[in-house]
Amino acid sequence: MAKNFFIITDRLKDFTPLFKEVKKKTFFTTHIVSYKEFMSNEFMDCLKEINQSDVIIAIKNDFFNKVKDEFLPYVKSLFLPGFNNIIHIFTQPGMLADDDIVSGTKHGYFLYEEPYFVGQIVNFILYTIKIFSEATMSGRLLDYITTSFEGIVNEELLKKKKKEIEKLNEELEIISKTDSLTKIFNRKTIFDQLERELKRTKRDLWRIETSIKKDARVNIQSHADHYDYEPIGELLDHYGVYSLMMIDVDHFKLVNDTHGHLVGDHVLRVIGQLLADKEIFRTNDVSGRIGGEEFIVILPETNVNNALGPAIRFMNKLSSIEFPGKEDKKFKITVSIGISESSPKDTIKDDILRRVDKALYWAKEHGRDQIVIYEKVFDK
Repeated sequence: MAKNFFIITDRLKDFTPLFKEVKKKTFFTTHIVSYKEFMSNEFMDCLKEINQSDVIIAIKNDFFNKVKDEFLPYVKSLFLPGFNNIIHIFTQPGMLADDDIVSGTKHGYFLYEEPYFVGQIVNFILYTIKIFSEATMSGRLLDYITTSFEGIVNEELLKKKKKEIEKLNEELEIISKTDSLTKIFNRKTIFDQLERELKRTKRDLWRIETSIKKDARVNIQSHADHYDYEPIGELLDHYGVYSLMMIDVDHFKLVNDTHGHLVGDHVLRVIGQLLADKEIFRTNDVSGRIGGEEFIVILPETNVNNALGPAIRFMNKLSSIEFPGKEDKKFKITVSIGISESSPKDTIKDDILRRVDKALYWAKEHGRDQIVIYEKVFDK
C-alpha cells in the first residue's frame, strides 16, 4: 500500500512552493489540499481505503487548535482512536516549546519564513519519512496484537511471535525516550531520571544518618590500590550527593542564521555524541536534550568539585572540533556550562534546576565560553 502525505494548506499559503517541491521529490504520494477539501466526502472515500500506518497529515498548529473539535473525531472515525500521525507545523520559533512536542507525545516541525531552499525541502522530507517509519512500526505492533495469533498452533511459532512483539515494544520504548536529532534522552525522560536521582540521593542520606556517626568519615584515599582520575575527597563527599550540569551552545541562533539549519542540526548531533562519549563522562552519568540548544547531564555520587572534571573534558574536546560552514568555511563553537550540587534541603527537582539555571545565566551574562559553579559564585 502506497504512503500518503496530506498537507492542509490553510494558513500555510506562503509555503505552497515548498510543498510542491516536496511533492516532486518524495517517493510517497503527497496531497496538497485545503481543509475543506480534506473534509469532503471525496477524500473520506479515499482515506477509508488507506491503512492507518500509511497516512500522515500535516496541519498548521494554530489552525489545528481552531478546528480540532471537528477534525480529530473525523480522522479517528476513519482510523483508530489512537491515531497520532499528525505533524503540527509551526512558523514561529518560540512555539515549538509545546510540552507535548518536547515530550514526544505529538509531532511538531518548524518551517522558517524565508525563501525556501534545498536544505529546508530535504529536512521536511526526512522528518516525514521518520514519522512514517514510526507509524509503520506502531502498525506492525498493532497487527501482531490483533491478528498474528489467529491460526498459530505451533508452540515454537508462538514463542517466535512473542519475541518479535517484545522486540517491537523495546524499539518503541527507545523511540519514545530518545531525542530524534541527538540520540540522547529527550526532555521528559531526562527529567524523569532527575526525579529518580533525587529520590535515590535522599535514601542515601537517610542511610548515612541512621548508620554512620557524624564523625566517622571514611577516607577513600587510604585504600592500597589507586586508579586514574581518582575522586577528590572523602567517601561522604560523594555518597548522598549528586551534581547537575546544564549546557547551552553559545550564539546558536547566529550559527543557524549564518550557515543554515542543516549545519545547526549537525552541531547539535555532535554535542549529543560528546555527551554520550564514555571517555568524557562515566557510564552512569545521564545526559539529555531539554530543548533547542540546551542540554543537562546528571552526575550521580559526584560533588561540584568532581563535576568540574568532565565539564572541562567536554569543553576541551568540543574546542578541537571544526564544523563545515557556509561556502566551505570552517568554524568552531563554544558552550556555557552551569553546575550545581544537590542539597539535603531539596524537595523537588526544580530546586536544583533553579540553581544550575542561575549559574548558566551568570556564565552567559559574563562572557560565555566558561563553566560556572553555583556554590562558588552565589554561596560564598
